[in-house]
Amino acid sequence: MADKIYASIARRRDLIEGRKMQGDLHNLISRYAQARLYRETGKIVEDMGRRIVRLMAREYFPYAQAVGKAAASPILEAMGGRSLLEKGSTFRGRVLSQFKAYSRKNLLAFRAQLAKELGTLGGEVEAAFAEGFRDGKARKRIIQDLVESHRDELKRLKIVREEIGQATGKLRAAEGRLGRASKRKAVRVRKEVRKARAGLTKAKGKIRTTKDFYARFETRVQGHARDAIRREAEAAQTSAFHQAGFARLAWVAVNGSDACPSCSARHGRVYTEAQARADGPGKGGTYCGDACMCLLVPESYMAGNESLAEPLRAA
Repeated sequence: MADKIYASIARRRDLIEGRKMQGDLHNLISRYAQARLYRETGKIVEDMGRRIVRLMAREYFPYAQAVGKAAASPILEAMGGRSLLEKGSTFRGRVLSQFKAYSRKNLLAFRAQLAKELGTLGGEVEAAFAEGFRDGKARKRIIQDLVESHRDELKRLKIVREEIGQATGKLRAAEGRLGRASKRKAVRVRKEVRKARAGLTKAKGKIRTTKDFYARFETRVQGHARDAIRREAEAAQTSAFHQAGFARLAWVAVNGSDACPSCSARHGRVYTEAQARADGPGKGGTYCGDACMCLLVPESYMAGNESLAEPLRAA
């Protein structure tokens, strides 16, 4: 039965890696890293914020909702076949109103996080001007220096993101081989998985070396966006189970021994609908906060399944 949860996790993980989303945000933010940002800092920063929110609301939230519903499919299919899938495919009535209310709050939370980052960016731009004036630079020279610096930093940031994508692909391939490997070959393939994980960690570490405040802004916004669509997908998956008639859901911790202490402690805990909405995965009640990758599944799905007795390690 754990294999259905692995299938569910895989669909959500593809979404959360968000390489297309990262590319879309990078391109949008890069367009604003031009001289016009520094000529009208406040107005341009506000406009960029509106465009980012519009991108999330119109494209990535609906996509996350579709992925969340699809992620419920392997489990619903295992429990009741086609009828449960059809029942959970379209939100109606109370489930629909609850989901819409959560989605609005999720977008507001993302908007608040973005507003904070935009305020920090605007303040750093103004500080850069003040520093330039202090050193006797003309405004035109200050703008030119800032634009050149940001272009170089954003270019390096894009290269690092491509490296992360390649490292993620190698890890996925190694994990796939591990799942198919015989016992004799498993030891060697586990070494490949460890090497691939180390490569991904090294690539991600390069993100933290960015010095330019515009690149730091993009990195932080990318993180907020991933967390927002993760929450949206989890809420859609949970709502699909409720729509199919499962009011009591059990917590599944999916990162094995690496799960945070609060997630490990919650593995197997049963939640009512109200409890799930208030304190489910990604709601901020765990040490890992809204970055939580755990999921809720129908209580009856976990009953009597030894493979679900302990936290799972996502494949």
